[in-house]
Amino acid sequence: MNIYKRKKMIHENNIEDNIVSICCLMVEKKNAKSVKNICDKENLLHKDFRLTQIKNLVAIPLSFESTLININDLLKDTSSFHMQFVDNNTLLKSKIKNPSEQLVELCYQYSLKLDGLPFDELKKNLPKRWEIHGNLILFPDHSFSLKTWEILPQDFWIRVAKVFNAERIAIKSKIIGDGFRTPNVILRLGNDSWVEHIDNGIKYAYDVRLNMFSKGNITEKLRISSFNCENEVVVDLFAGIGYFTLPYLVKARAHTVYACEWNPNAIIALKRNLEINGVNDRCIVIEGDNRKFVFISSKNAPRNVADRVNLGLIPTSQMSWKAACDALKIDSGGVLHVHENVTCKDDTSICSCSNLCLVYLKYNGQVNNSKRISWCTHLHYCMSEIRKFLPSMFSWNISVSHIEYVKSYAPHVDHLVFDLLVSRKSS
Repeated sequence: MNIYKRKKMIHENNIEDNIVSICCLMVEKKNAKSVKNICDKENLLHKDFRLTQIKNLVAIPLSFESTLININDLLKDTSSFHMQFVDNNTLLKSKIKNPSEQLVELCYQYSLKLDGLPFDELKKNLPKRWEIHGNLILFPDHSFSLKTWEILPQDFWIRVAKVFNAERIAIKSKIIGDGFRTPNVILRLGNDSWVEHIDNGIKYAYDVRLNMFSKGNITEKLRISSFNCENEVVVDLFAGIGYFTLPYLVKARAHTVYACEWNPNAIIALKRNLEINGVNDRCIVIEGDNRKFVFISSKNAPRNVADRVNLGLIPTSQMSWKAACDALKIDSGGVLHVHENVTCKDDTSICSCSNLCLVYLKYNGQVNNSKRISWCTHLHYCMSEIRKFLPSMFSWNISVSHIEYVKSYAPHVDHLVFDLLVSRKSS
């Protein structure tokens, strides 16, 4: 029963906007579910309309392509059915499909348009997750990775973007091993790879092809935003595009921030972000590897200037602990915010605290005993090592003012921040 010549129908991609009738299979209610399943398996169902009861029968809306199929062969075991054109205003609209379902449908349509396009392979290679940055959609590196995608026309990518109400598409690949953790991103649709992200009222602009942005540190950025640094000088030893520098300036109202960064691409974004947030007049950008700074005076590097130092690098910032100690004010000391990834071992030994465990006081009942001991052991290691880099001509106190759990970085690995208060012992 090939009746596609009798009347035009709405196409899957809605190019026949002037058509008001849809070709439907009319079946008895008792057969509707089984017939629908057969049609669904063969990808014959119309995407815009769903099953609708009309008098004593059920109308199953079909796609344009399905009318090119010999329906009799497909439904040879169905006792009674006939084809009928139904006004689209009579049919029930399909429920809104999620982006994943829309991508599958789009992939299927183009597999029909382009002979030999392997739909099953392409379907498996579709993304399951994504990041939205304004009008740019960023897909992970394991999606759209087959060479077959490269033969698809530009209008396919335009329609993918429309699924997400976006205008640009970028696809990740493996991070470049250049020491800067530079992303490896292909811009599939669009010409401009700069995006803008807003966190807690702070604007972060960056180039997705050259910079990374971590949403996982939002709790720490919010914590910094709650500080009162109005009369303080802050040194951020790993400024990046301004992840922590900007909260110190915009929200914590730091008097001055020294932003140290060695990645030239990150520095471009950092300076742009300082400007768009209106805080560039309170920030001194220091370019280069902070481990190699020649600390002669505060004019060219942060030495003996800081009330607090931010060491926001994981898995460890240990290579810059000397630079952090050099940056602290020698007369009064200050606070070190030390970021560390801590591996949690199955340890039931006693921790190093002389009195009540520092982690116990903060996280009593929230972490198990072996994790508590792993955190505490690493904390004492950090304190012991940092003490070695403080000026030896003075005696120093190091105490813990706060322990912050940021996130789980990996199985049995936790991202923590130790707030260490460093002060001179009274003579």
